[in-house]
Amino acid sequence: MSDSPAPAPAPIPPARLQRALNLNILAGCLGVTWYVVCVPANILNVFVKNHLQATPFQLGLLTALMQMAAVFNLAAIVAYRRLPTRKPFWMATHILHRLLSFTLVAAALHVAHGGDRQRAIWMIIAATALSFILSHSSASGWWSWMADLVPETMRATFFGRRAAFCNAANMLSFFGATLLLDLCQNQLLYAYAGLFALMTILGTADILLFTAAPEPRPAKPAGSITWNEFTEPLRHPNFRTLCLAVGIFGLAVSVAAPFIAPFLTDPHQIGAPMTWLGIMGVLTQLTWIFTAPLWGMLMDRFGRKPAVLLGALHPFTWLLFLFLTPTNYTYLLPVQALAAGFVISGWGDGVNQLMLTLTPEKRRTSYVAWYMALAGVISAIGSLGGGLLFQQLGDFQVTVGPLHLVSFHIVILTALTLTAASLLLLARTQEGKTRPVSFLLSRLASPGIIRTVLDLNTLSSGTESDAIARTLRRLDGSSSELLVSDILARLDDPDLEVRIEAIRALGRLRAREAVEPLLERFCAPACPLRGEIARTLGKLGDPRAIPFLISTLDQAASDELQAACIHALGNLGGKRTTDHLLALLKKPLAEPLLVSGAEAVAKLGTLEAAWEILPRMHQTANLILRRQLAIAMANTLGRAGEFYACTSGTIPQQTAAQGRLFSEAADNLGRILRKAHTPRPALATLQAAMERAGQLLEEEDPAGALRELHTVYRGLATHLALPTPRQQQPADDEILLECALFHPSKLGLGFWTLLEIHHRLPTINDPELLRLDALLALYFLSHFETE
Repeated sequence: MSDSPAPAPAPIPPARLQRALNLNILAGCLGVTWYVVCVPANILNVFVKNHLQATPFQLGLLTALMQMAAVFNLAAIVAYRRLPTRKPFWMATHILHRLLSFTLVAAALHVAHGGDRQRAIWMIIAATALSFILSHSSASGWWSWMADLVPETMRATFFGRRAAFCNAANMLSFFGATLLLDLCQNQLLYAYAGLFALMTILGTADILLFTAAPEPRPAKPAGSITWNEFTEPLRHPNFRTLCLAVGIFGLAVSVAAPFIAPFLTDPHQIGAPMTWLGIMGVLTQLTWIFTAPLWGMLMDRFGRKPAVLLGALHPFTWLLFLFLTPTNYTYLLPVQALAAGFVISGWGDGVNQLMLTLTPEKRRTSYVAWYMALAGVISAIGSLGGGLLFQQLGDFQVTVGPLHLVSFHIVILTALTLTAASLLLLARTQEGKTRPVSFLLSRLASPGIIRTVLDLNTLSSGTESDAIARTLRRLDGSSSELLVSDILARLDDPDLEVRIEAIRALGRLRAREAVEPLLERFCAPACPLRGEIARTLGKLGDPRAIPFLISTLDQAASDELQAACIHALGNLGGKRTTDHLLALLKKPLAEPLLVSGAEAVAKLGTLEAAWEILPRMHQTANLILRRQLAIAMANTLGRAGEFYACTSGTIPQQTAAQGRLFSEAADNLGRILRKAHTPRPALATLQAAMERAGQLLEEEDPAGALRELHTVYRGLATHLALPTPRQQQPADDEILLECALFHPSKLGLGFWTLLEIHHRLPTINDPELLRLDALLALYFLSHFETE
């Protein structure tokens, strides 16, 4: 049957949506307390194995039947296709699912009054299986409901926040439950019964709270489902790979997970009190709480897959169990709990988000159902296999070096081998444009990651504009890249200072994804921050900005905006930019624009730039402008910004900088000439000329120093650029320049600069200008490198 389009549902008002999300978090906190106690995991597994004396096979069967019930997710596909809404069916089945936990109360009381333990075990197994059949028959409807309710742009962040609250509830309830059980050793079975009863009530309240949550109309085809539609998810290769990978991962974890808590609390093994399970839970959950917002932020920005892959490493913390003894568990268990808590959020919060990302909205319920069914059924094999393996190994023991291995350790190593296989399969799942795992690791390892998380809270909250501006002002470093989307949201902030700082922060972070949003605002003539945007566009280095900057430069009436465009074009480079800036310098310009143009073309490092800058430097009588142009000229000869120290500060500071510059130039000259195998007499002559230039500078005779430097430059060009430097008749300056211009280095640029200054010497009467010329000549010698 063909799909008939349905009209788009009316959006849920933001206020109502926020109330629904808050209600969702509260319900999740109540539900997790039920999960901690009433689901086969730590507390229930200890109760069944250590107090009811279940065999490893029975414990594995209990977990396996819970997981195999996931096959009933497929029934949900048919059910939800026929039902007009998801909410009533989900609530009815889940209320019964939770109420069946009263069977645990009955089992505990039955044994407390002398009843048969095996009967109690089978009661629990049967009730758990039926409970999760009901749960899985409607669970996919909840996930598709939440996917429709929570916007995708904030889904991972919301579920990360939800996980943080739920983990806090998990931590408190788990620790409280284990402490209660340790304190009630004399009436332990009654304590279990009371605990099961309380958590069943809270778990049922979790479901009832969703009565007030709205349900957007699902986007689904009308009519009965066909076989092709039913099996469509199985024909989706990427989705099928994900289901298989998650299933194998669940299988691997299920091989060992049901037996960890009983092993740790068994007096014949480690013998830790039940409270230690609570302590481990607290440490893991606390770490999870603090890291969950970070994982959510990472997933929303860089994709779910890298976070899921990293989170799937958490079973490898079980390797510490190989070294565990009754005397050292107080040290090793906290380390294991903290390590697991740091990465487990990437898996626990990410894998379902990855699944939802890969499911089409139209048939999301079907995809979710198949995902849960396949993952659950495959995982069940691990629980059964782990129980059988544990039982077959029996009292197995072996000593390998310092390690004393028992059957539990073999089960752990088996689980980790299967985990590694699942990771290889999970890595093949495609999720569109995502960053590689190495990128995510580098950001997580950044020293500023904690600061980044705090900054995220500031930028995403409704705090004062001053605090947001301060936060934006200090953003820098690789981990701050995680905040780019939050910074972009501040480009339209009502506060002018916040907008300015957001633009500048994007430039510092080199956020290439900001180019289009910035260009959109730059092209709006009424935008008051076009100059700030232009400078940031220059820092981003994206050539898409060049035509817009050139157009604005030619049309703008504001000197400030023109200067900003010139500065940006100098950073961007390119032939078109270079030609335009050089043509601009040939025009009569105001001094600020002249400096900006000179600085811009200087960054391009071309001889044409020097042709324009040096004459302007000699023509102006403005001391500050002359120094600015000298710095721009030095930028063409060496590295940007280094010449500044020679032109600023106090006289003693400038003198000290001049002395360092001369020493560097003399050392570099000797190194280059020796590398060129200059004959010793010629080398001695040139070094003597260099020493005389230094003495003349100390005697405040820059003109004399420049004449000596002319000799040095001629010798340098002769021995580096001439084909036969040992010819009898020395070449004249024009021939040397022509040869130097063809040398594969900046030799031609430096020699032209010195010749131009040398030709102007007779007409220069300004000692300051002569000093700047001499410093430029030394600066080139200190930075010149042959190839």
